[in-house]
Amino acid sequence: AWQPAPLDARAGSAVVSWAPPAPALVAERVRPLVTRLSEQYGLDAYESYRPELNALCSAWIANAFQALGWEMRVDERTDTQELMGRMGVAKRYDRLFLRLLDILAEDGILRKEGQHWLVCQRSVPEDIGARHRELAERFAAGRAEIGFAGRGGYGLAETLRGDRDPLETLFQDGTFDLANALYRKSPAALVFNGLAREAVAGVVAEMPSARTFRVLEIGAGTGGTTS
Repeated sequence: AWQPAPLDARAGSAVVSWAPPAPALVAERVRPLVTRLSEQYGLDAYESYRPELNALCSAWIANAFQALGWEMRVDERTDTQELMGRMGVAKRYDRLFLRLLDILAEDGILRKEGQHWLVCQRSVPEDIGARHRELAERFAAGRAEIGFAGRGGYGLAETLRGDRDPLETLFQDGTFDLANALYRKSPAALVFNGLAREAVAGVVAEMPSARTFRVLEIGAGTGGTTS
């Protein structure tokens, strides 16, 4: 926990007045680097496999819903709360559940009608494993994202019901190997962490030498950005 403490004694009365540049200015300075870093780390590869990964995610959601007891018959009309009760979805996941319904609506499987949902297409349960493995083999640069999606997808029904801890699903056996690959080595991580590095370096370059630069990273998980 944070504790009150005096300023660094070394600073004494020689604290130099300085204000860092506004975030909008920092963002404008690094904006020209986006294209170069994206090309350098192959960020455009996402556009090659994203449609297929999105389709897999939709199939995982439909499979989970049917595993929880919703047969999703065409022309069936129901509402969110009735569905949550019927399927045994834990109350703490109500926002997640609503987002999953929205995804199926975006893919044309459901349609939102006021406070109700209408089933527009029959989604047949399928074995997604082969599609998932094949996608990871074809797009090596995206294996971390594809692998992480799979961990969440295969365990979605148990997670929604509250029978499985989401963290245990994502960090299986307490290992962070896949998370480290996602947050440190994936194309997106390399691009955005590179932008963060350049943004911080630019601010530090302007800072008076007599000032101490302190950084508080909000939401640090694996420490990928810090590293």
